[in-house]
Amino acid sequence: MHKDFGEWYRLVNLEPVDETMRKRWAAIEDWQQSSARNIDHVLELVRMFRDRPVYDSDARESFLSLLLKHDAAFPKRNELELRVLAGAALVQCIILGKDEENDTPGVIAAMALATSMLRGISKPSRLRDIENIAATLQCEIADDRRRRQRTEDALIDPSVGKAIEQLTSTATPDHNQLKNQLLPVFQEFLKALERAEVALDAADHDSRCADEECNMLWWLEGGCSRDLRTPWTELSNSAVSIVAGKELADLTSQLPGPDQAEALLHKVLSATRCPEATLEDAVNSVPREWLPEAADREISAAASDLVPVCLALSQRAASGDSGWQTFFKETTDLSLSQKIAPVVLAQQMYAERLLLRAISEGED
Repeated sequence: MHKDFGEWYRLVNLEPVDETMRKRWAAIEDWQQSSARNIDHVLELVRMFRDRPVYDSDARESFLSLLLKHDAAFPKRNELELRVLAGAALVQCIILGKDEENDTPGVIAAMALATSMLRGISKPSRLRDIENIAATLQCEIADDRRRRQRTEDALIDPSVGKAIEQLTSTATPDHNQLKNQLLPVFQEFLKALERAEVALDAADHDSRCADEECNMLWWLEGGCSRDLRTPWTELSNSAVSIVAGKELADLTSQLPGPDQAEALLHKVLSATRCPEATLEDAVNSVPREWLPEAADREISAAASDLVPVCLALSQRAASGDSGWQTFFKETTDLSLSQKIAPVVLAQQMYAERLLLRAISEGED
């Protein structure tokens, strides 16, 4: 059981009871075993945590059935408790997958919790503690996946050289003597091949990390949009946040993105003195010819309300400057008229693009 499980109950003014907590946590553990590898189930729990309308009723019913399995008296309509339980299950999903190299559901859980709340215009959450834990875990995963794996050990043990010298210095070894001398040499060569494979994997990993860093720094130093081949200072101020967020996501090779991404975006935006803008103005300010670049990733219905900026851009590409707002309002609970800080919008676009990529790769 997570050490803060009881505290999360208190955040929504529910008093935890030990026996009840144990039953609830047993249901969460069951969910980890049965459903945590299913991306649609993970996304539905994000909706439950955010108190969003049901998209995948089967996924939600599956979670509720586990709660009822461990406590037949569980109140299904207690939305506050359901939000706590969904958040706890998502945090556990991230924690359990943290040390797994290819844990797509855990990464998606962390990223979807971030994108599903657009800072500045979403309703304040009473469960920020859960959000903060998920954000911290996401940063730890990003750091772990970028940590260099250099290996300094020699591939072949020095004793092998001595064994080979002894072997070649023997003029007429008998069969048994030759076998006894060759066996450790061949065994060491097999170990050397295994170590070489590990060393090559580490070198490939380090090279990819270095390439990502180098590409990001060249992009930052260039002061220019890669897609539009235009200096940032010559673009509409409101468009810079969205375009920069998308381009930095394109340069991110490892999911989730590095914690330093927000600082890089801030650097780009500070050079343009980009002002606050409403989401509607920002979406309509990007050049129309760039919209196919922005909408090149398919937004699955299961994720549409979790990636509001990408959804708005996709709908604008399909419906025009004045036709997308109605669908957007029906799909999300976000205001189109409230101003957003430019770095928040850029970070949101960046995170949404990475989430869509993670979902696409997880479904392949």
